[in-house]
Formats: sequence, structure tokens, C-alpha cells
Amino acid sequence: MISRIRFQVYVLAMVLAMIIGASMSQAATLSSTLRDKLQTVSANVPVGVVIVTFNTNQGINENHLNILRGLGITRGYTLTNLGMVAAPATLNQVRALASNSSVRSVWSNDRLFYY
Repeated sequence: MISRIRFQVYVLAMVLAMIIGASMSQAATLSSTLRDKLQTVSANVPVGVVIVTFNTNQGINENHLNILRGLGITRGYTLTNLGMVAAPATLNQVRALASNSSVRSVWSNDRLFYY
């Protein structure tokens, strides 16, 4: 009986580890506008201002800013408490941000239309 319970706990632990590992390795979410541009324009084309949201509950820190600096993004507007940065980017920079595990989403700065 005990070995059966141990086996069930082991299986449950393995499933949880796989789920957590998969969720941490997911690519960032991209806006539909950026997804379309990824397929149609060349690599170094500016895509305009993008809003980069980091995986954080404590706001922007120096590591987040270093990720941007490492990609050549040196100017922008930080929304410190929200964990977001609005900055001009090229398509290559968007691709690199989307594949970074610290980035939750990269969104284009599209005009909003209200009802």
C-alpha cells in the first residue's frame, strides 16, 4: 500500500515538474500585428514602438534593462511599477525579446478604437 502511494506521489511530482518546466520555457506572446510583420518584412526593419512586458511582480529591475541594452535598445519609456518598457525596436530585436524567458509579451503600440 505504501509503495503504491509513493508511486502516485512520484508520478504527481513528475507531472508538476513537466508543467512548470513547460510554462517557464514558453515564448513570449506577440501582438497579431507583430506576428504578421515577422512573416512579411526583413530582419532589420524598424517596427515602431513596442511594449515589452517582463515576467515580474516587483516591477522593472536592472536585469530587465540589461536585456534591452544587450539588444541595442537604449531609449524608451519605463513603466517601472508595471514591469513594462515602451521602446522603438527592429524586427530582429522583437524576435530576440520574444525568445527570452524573462519576457512575458511584446505588443505593438497600435491605435486603440473604443466603442
